[in-house]
Amino acid sequence: MRTEFAAAQIFLTYNKKISDNLRIQTRYQMFANYETLSLQKIDHRLDLTIIANITKYVDVTFTSINVYDFDIDPDIQFSQALALGLLFKVSNK
Repeated sequence: MRTEFAAAQIFLTYNKKISDNLRIQTRYQMFANYETLSLQKIDHRLDLTIIANITKYVDVTFTSINVYDFDIDPDIQFSQALALGLLFKVSNK
């Protein structure tokens, strides 16, 4: 376990409804340690989610997570997913 003192963190979110059937959600997080402060050693994370409602019962979600953490890997790490959602309602009548 590593502890870091004297650090700064920035957290930003942005949500936008493009149309009735399309939404975009983003989240950005930055972490900088003052002990080893340089542009190459600032940690970044960017999450992007795009949600499209295709029909009344079907929607599609694309998610991308992008991470730059120099302590773990000097390259950008990313993960992407595509999900298909089905809506089914049960009535108690």
